[in-house]
Order: sequence, then C-alpha cells, then structure tokens
Amino acid sequence: MSETQKTILLVEDQAFIAMSETRSLQTEGYLVRHAFTGERAIELMDEDAGIDLVLMDIDLGKGIDGTEAARRILEDHDVPVVFLSAHTESDIVARTEGITNYGYIVKNLGTTVLFAAIKMAFKLHLAHRRLEDSEAHYRSLFDATSTAVLEEDFSAAKDYFNALRARGIVDLRAHFASDPEALKKCAALVRIVDFNQEYMSLVGAKTRGEVAATLAPYVSASAAQRIGEEFFALDEGRTPIEIEFRNEFASIPDQHLKVKLSLVAGHEEDWSRVLVSLADVTQEKRAQESLSESLREKDALMRELSHRVKNNLSIVSSLLNLEAQRGISEEARSPLLEAQSRIQSISNIYDLLSRSKDIEGLDAASYIENLVGIILDIHHVDEERIAIGFELDSFYIDAKRAVSIGLIVNELVTNALKYAFPGEKSGRIGISLHAREEGIVLEVADNGVGLPPLFDRARSDSLGLQLVEMLSSQLGGSLSIASEAGVKARVLVPGT
Repeated sequence: MSETQKTILLVEDQAFIAMSETRSLQTEGYLVRHAFTGERAIELMDEDAGIDLVLMDIDLGKGIDGTEAARRILEDHDVPVVFLSAHTESDIVARTEGITNYGYIVKNLGTTVLFAAIKMAFKLHLAHRRLEDSEAHYRSLFDATSTAVLEEDFSAAKDYFNALRARGIVDLRAHFASDPEALKKCAALVRIVDFNQEYMSLVGAKTRGEVAATLAPYVSASAAQRIGEEFFALDEGRTPIEIEFRNEFASIPDQHLKVKLSLVAGHEEDWSRVLVSLADVTQEKRAQESLSESLREKDALMRELSHRVKNNLSIVSSLLNLEAQRGISEEARSPLLEAQSRIQSISNIYDLLSRSKDIEGLDAASYIENLVGIILDIHHVDEERIAIGFELDSFYIDAKRAVSIGLIVNELVTNALKYAFPGEKSGRIGISLHAREEGIVLEVADNGVGLPPLFDRARSDSLGLQLVEMLSSQLGGSLSIASEAGVKARVLVPGT
C-alpha cells in the first residue's frame, strides 16, 4: 500500500449493498474494511489505527444505529465520519449534523457524488487538523480551500442592537420587520475582514478591490430575511447556524449555497470575529428535487396499484355475491358470504390506502368503522335488532398489520352475527380498538347466548376461529375468549 492510499471503514448491515459499495471504493483506489454492526465498527476502530474515514449507514439492524456508533467513535478517534443512508427525512439529517459535519449522502445518487463527498470529507478533515496546528497553516488553507470562506466583524452591529434596546425597543424582530431600512443600516455596519478566492468567484468579483467592504450591497429584498436571521442567531446565541439560499450574484444559473456562520472562540462577547463558510450545494439541491419527484411518482403508482387491487377484489366479491343470491340453500350460501366478507375486508384496506395521505398506512378508527359497516351490509343485518357500538382510538397503523387486524375483526364480528342471536333474538355487539402502552388491544363482545357448555377452543374445527388464532400469532399477539353474559374475544398485539 502506498503512503497516500486511504483506508475506509464501511459500516453497512446489508451484505449485497456492502459488497457493491466495497467494490466501488476499491476501484477508486481505497482500501476497505467492513462492519455489519455499529458495535463491530467501534471494535475495528479501537483495533486498527490505520482507518482514515468511516462511511456509516444509519439503520444497522438490532444493535445501535449509525448515529450512536458515530458518536462513540468520535469520542475516542479523530476521524471523518460520512453518513451514507437512504433516509431523507429532515429530522434524521439534522440529527447527524449534530454529530459530524463531514457529509450526508443519500444512497443511489451514484458513485460520482459518493467519491466527491469522500474526497471533500478528507479535505475538511485535513483542514481541521491544520487549523489546530498553527495560524500559518490556517492562512494557507484559507486561501487555497475550494470552499468560499470569509471573516466578518459584527461588533458595530452588536453596538447597534444595544442602542436599540437602550431606546426601549425590546422586540428586535418586529422592529426590523417594520423598518427594512434599519436592517440595511445594520448590514452596512458589518465589516468583511478577509475572504478567499472562492468567495470572490461566488460574488462575481475579479479582483479583491471589487468585493464590498460591508454586507450592505448583498441585502436585497429576497436576501433580507436570511441576513436578518444571521443577526438574530448571534443575538440569541444560536451559533453556529446554517442557512441555505440561492446565490443572486452567481454566473452559474440557479446556484444554491449553504452558509454556515459561527463565532470565533474568544469573540463571543463582542462579535468582532465571525467565520462564514459558503458551500455550493447546487448538485445536492437538484438531487433532492429529483428524489422528491421520484417519491411523488412512486406514491402515485402505489395509489394506482392499490386502486386496481381494490377493483379486482371487488369483482371477486361481486361474483361471490351473485353466486350466493342464486336459489341455493342457506348451508351453501353461508360459506360464500363468509368468503365475500373476508375479501371485502382486504379490499377495504386498499380502498382506504388509495385515498389516504400516507400510502404506507391509515387511520385505525376509520378503517375498523368502515370495515364493520361492510360486514353488516353483506350479512343484511337489521341494526334495530342487533345494535353495534364502537370505542375506537384514532391512531396510525401500517398496511400490513391492518390487513391482519381487519381479518380478525371480520371473523369475530361474523361469528357474533351467526351464533350470538339465534332466531329473532336481539342484542348488541361492541367493537373496541385502543392503543395502550402494552400494545394494540382489540375487543369484540356480544351479549348473546354465549359459548356452548362443552366448547373446547383447542378442538374447535371452526375455520373462522382458526384464522383468528393464526393471525393473532402472526402478529406476535395473544387471543383470549371469555363467555360471561355473552362472548368477549380479546386480541393483544404488542407495539403500536
């Protein structure tokens, strides 16, 4: 291995993905070590001092996740950690930024983005080390780095803030909102102390003399809110702060930048030295927009698929209904109606999913209420003779569990309709669904004739009861049946 060859620790719990990423990194010239879990990654870091960068997934199976693994690694090792994940949720991305600022790469954006991010992480890590070594190294990096960097002096702006408060102006946000000229005046007080060549390129300056001495020229109507946020962040002690915005001075069309503003240590009281870095995030922005569009297309396709599945199931249900309406015996009609009810239970899921805001799940209360209504229609229930009561919590449930719970409800309600009220006997069926600490609790209870005296659940040949047993077990739950003043079936599903 040459002196310049770098070793990357790849932390990825999916074997095929790890194999593909390893080969890509090796093709680029990196040595690669691999860990399936966060715990193993920590062990390898402690064992091998030659690891130069950690490429960390977030979801790592049953053990600690990537964010916790990265936090523990950074407690003992000065190494860049770059997150490589399929997650695009803002709260997860923000969580990683609190651990490391070396990069967050969305999977499947291609090796070009991955290699560029890794190279940038190495550059940033090298920059941090040199900044710690000496001021001379800092000066060299300041001028040579590919990231736009400048130093600003906010001390006069701080004095202006104090003067406003001395005049009795307490709500500075409201003051600047009502007087845009005051914001420009404040920006004119911010002195640009130093900057590098990359910053000159961002503002379209060919010589250092063309760079404005203060922030005033950069406070356009669209930029006013962003500049204001920088002032308020300093005033409220919320630094470092990062803000993304469109560069109005760029020669590159629709260039997007991310500004990071932080107070230099030792200047917290007077704001006389503020370090500002500006990173070009145009490609990342476009990639995010492309990803968002792909997700919207996927959502539309999934809704269409749910709609088609629902229609196909409805056709099967209608055929069963037509067969049941023929002049056949009640004994022959009953299994047809039960099959139709089961199919309609599943069809109802896809109907609700196709109309839901979240294609991955739905509201449990609405689902169960709609489902019971379908069951009553199929069996032509006279609700004046058999009253139906609901106690339903409104909570999110994923589609997979909803199908199983819906089928359980279908079997329990159907059994109650068939056996609890023989002849013209009247009564009540209650359906409750609650989200408790111990999990989801489903109860179907009736005040009918109860179970037969010699009923043995273990020996019962009822297909419906066997389905309920099987589905409860599949959900990792438990089923209990009690016969007191009717029948009460209770299913507990762990987790909500």
